[in-house]
Amino acid sequence: MRGPCRAAPAAHVVRILSVVTLTALLVLFASAAMAQDAPAPQPKKPEEQPVAAAPVTEESPEAVSVAVVHDGDDPVGIQLAFSLKETFSRSPLFRLAGAEEKKISVRVATRAEFPGRPGLGTVYALTWVYSERPDVLGFFLDAQVGAALRDEVDDAAKTVAARTDEVAARYGYLFE
Repeated sequence: MRGPCRAAPAAHVVRILSVVTLTALLVLFASAAMAQDAPAPQPKKPEEQPVAAAPVTEESPEAVSVAVVHDGDDPVGIQLAFSLKETFSRSPLFRLAGAEEKKISVRVATRAEFPGRPGLGTVYALTWVYSERPDVLGFFLDAQVGAALRDEVDDAAKTVAARTDEVAARYGYLFE
């Protein structure tokens, strides 16, 4: 006689193992950016006082240059990357960057949350990297992992944009 606690159905075991494996891959992807042998950015001088941020307009040069780089082929992940680009382009705090300018690259790696049902949701790993130029090694700034269902993509993009604003404020001296 087998009780409900003795053996889990094979489908649940496979599902749990695939989620654990995917999480490990996402953490590995995020940690790969941290493993770069780049010198750490120099901190601000202690005598400098932070200046209150002025209101930013669409034409303002104060808008942070941002690039979104997506890696993944799941439908919800592609939708997340596109929504993120739209959010950045509509916001007066950001502008989509060109190739030859200083920018924060938001690298988004996505995979289907449930491989058997790819349109349901996505799991993602985000890495924020400061890039001077394409031929210069970037500086790792921050990383985050998350998940979003199909109907949560726009909210996830807004959350990522807010986190990008925090990262840009913390490392704003790199743009000077």
